[in-house]
Amino acid sequence: MKKILIFGINEKVHSTLRVMEELEKKKIGYDFVKWGSINFFKRELILSGKIIDFKKYVAVFFDTPSYYFKNGEKATKRISFDLSNEFFVILKKVKESKLFAMNLDFFLEHPFYNKFTQSIIFNKKRIPSIPTLHLTDNTYEKVVLALRKASFKFPLVVKESGGGLGGQVWKLGNYESLKKFLKNKKNANFIYQPFIENDGDFRVLVISGKSLGIMKRSAQKREWRNNFALGGKIEAYRDPAMERFAEDVCNKMGMDYAGIDILKVKKRYVVIEVNSFARFKGFEQTYPQINVGETIVDYLSQRNKN
Repeated sequence: MKKILIFGINEKVHSTLRVMEELEKKKIGYDFVKWGSINFFKRELILSGKIIDFKKYVAVFFDTPSYYFKNGEKATKRISFDLSNEFFVILKKVKESKLFAMNLDFFLEHPFYNKFTQSIIFNKKRIPSIPTLHLTDNTYEKVVLALRKASFKFPLVVKESGGGLGGQVWKLGNYESLKKFLKNKKNANFIYQPFIENDGDFRVLVISGKSLGIMKRSAQKREWRNNFALGGKIEAYRDPAMERFAEDVCNKMGMDYAGIDILKVKKRYVVIEVNSFARFKGFEQTYPQINVGETIVDYLSQRNKN
């Protein structure tokens, strides 16, 4: 039986750890590759001085293609490295080697997937979503003009296109706060969206075209963001129509694995974003009877049977 190849930030990241645990339970071999430890030479990927031989594997599991470190022991901020270019090279290698990877064709078509490019895909595929504005120049005067032309009103939500887990997201209440926020951010990669009042949002986890369930997330205390990573309350939620909606979104996006974040607005569903590297720690806590790690492993390893 061929092995599974795993690319990740480190072995302690929950989604990576859970996949490895389930592989070990099933006695399926795997190799782990740390994103920050890969060398590229000619057409080869090299890890610890050895060329990665893709012929040894049947499938690949990818965690978010990035890594980070602190610049010195006293540093308070992490320096993050996005590896979209390297990721694209690896994706092509996986495709050439005829290996399976979740969302492979989607990633090859959209290797620089972020909140900005996501909004373009939503509009192209007519997926109900939050109106989104993106500028290549975030000078205050240009942003104000663009917001007015788009008929956006305050409060606004500003997001870093490459942000995740609820980080790099800001809520602004007026032009004064917007002007202050944009100082020295002319070339930042932002998107602007109207804030939609809500009492929580919903994460639907979809694997192989089928929903595993819905997790409702609600902001706590003074935090307005609902994300579990920011302390949001999580609870099980039942809505078969929402699950069908999420499955349809996944199908339109061309994904076989995603965490779809949804708002209910006047009895209709609106997509906040579609996470192609969906984390599922909160989901497994909400639904302890659903083993997401095992579901992913079964989906990856079934290629050994074909």
